[in-house]
Amino acid sequence: MATVTVTLGNGRRINAVDARPKKARARAEQAAQARDAQLQAIALEHLDLETLATRRSDSLDFSDQAVWSIKAALEAAFEAGRRSA
Repeated sequence: MATVTVTLGNGRRINAVDARPKKARARAEQAAQARDAQLQAIALEHLDLETLATRRSDSLDFSDQAVWSIKAALEAAFEAGRRSA
């Protein structure tokens, strides 16, 4: 078992126990990294967002987007999920 730090939606961090075997944890981490990379690529291509990381600055964390750009990004994310299933 391993102790992991989990960041909640409100930004609060808690420690939790991950009871999965080491190989399962490694596979899950690789899958999460691949998913994040794919989301980052979609955000850059369709929304012109350099990063999806929170930068704690309104001018950096908020952006105006056209609905058709958002629709294209959502469709790309949906297709990526469908292909990975």
